[in-house]
Amino acid sequence: MSTLVIIPPTPVPAVTPVPPFPPLSDRVLGLYNIKAYAFGNHMGTLFMPELLALCGSAYSNAQAANVAATIATAMAAASASAVGADKWVMGTNYPADVTAWSPIDKQTYRRNAPGGISNVDPSIDSGGSTSGWTRVSGGDSLPQFLLSTQGIV
Repeated sequence: MSTLVIIPPTPVPAVTPVPPFPPLSDRVLGLYNIKAYAFGNHMGTLFMPELLALCGSAYSNAQAANVAATIATAMAAASASAVGADKWVMGTNYPADVTAWSPIDKQTYRRNAPGGISNVDPSIDSGGSTSGWTRVSGGDSLPQFLLSTQGIV
């Protein structure tokens, strides 16, 4: 069994709390400038880099989700195409992209181009660049997944 490992989600980086912006009433107490400086300094030195790190985390997770969705779509298409496959019969003319299941190993195979009369069981006539069939179900043909609390592995 082959295993496809998907990288777990990128953790969301920590964000330093933003100091409160001073109210105008702090002018009377002589605290306005000190608090405004702390706020402005935070925004310029900490807030922007942390915001960019947050954006990077979200972007990385979106890319990983896109890859996972692409893989899931391909696997669903392969599974759907194998549904309803007929039992392989020697001497039958199988056009390209038709599916049939092997009576030897009970796996589903897709006929490679250009198709034609098939006299060799797909389980024997598969796997090479010149083979007549490609396995689409079971064994190593599709990646196997394990769903855990850390994501798909």
